[in-house]
Amino acid sequence: LHFSCALSMLGTHGASNAALVHLNYTTNTLFKSSKVFFVMVGGWFVHGRRVTAVQWVAAACLFSGLAVFGLADRMSSPRFTVVGVCLTVTSLLGGSYSGNLQQKAAQLTGDGKSKRQRKDDLLFWQYLIGALVCLAVTFTTGELDQGIVFLRTASTTQLLNIAGFMWAGFAGINPLLLLVQEYDATSATVVT
Repeated sequence: LHFSCALSMLGTHGASNAALVHLNYTTNTLFKSSKVFFVMVGGWFVHGRRVTAVQWVAAACLFSGLAVFGLADRMSSPRFTVVGVCLTVTSLLGGSYSGNLQQKAAQLTGDGKSKRQRKDDLLFWQYLIGALVCLAVTFTTGELDQGIVFLRTASTTQLLNIAGFMWAGFAGINPLLLLVQEYDATSATVVT
């Protein structure tokens, strides 16, 4: 379960970052606001949770608005391609799957662990596996050498910015996972 969470999270972040090459930031962010719909459908797929007619109608309204915005943006923006939209949708699907798997792992019972232990285990294994996969990919593509050179030549300010970004990510994922654990992935997505 942790391995699936890690790969899904890794694919989500990779697709999201790659989409920025093909879409402007505003469009990408707006499309990502439809994450609630994807997490809702993911909850139906992963947990068998029932989706009501009202929820489907709300999702259709959300998508209609995004389609209108997307068409308008396509006419006015030099960075709007089908590849970017596909990568953003891939990111949303992966995020939905990852969030619902995290819920499944965080809400397991009968393993003798406290909620905090399950959350901490999930975070540890998910990020360790993700880091090892990233390390293998960057080593294979030759990008690891570029990263090491960058870190060696980076200023103190740049290194502090990287450390701050890492800390902020850790500080943000903990409360999010607590919400997922206590309620569900859809509720956590609506709140965040």
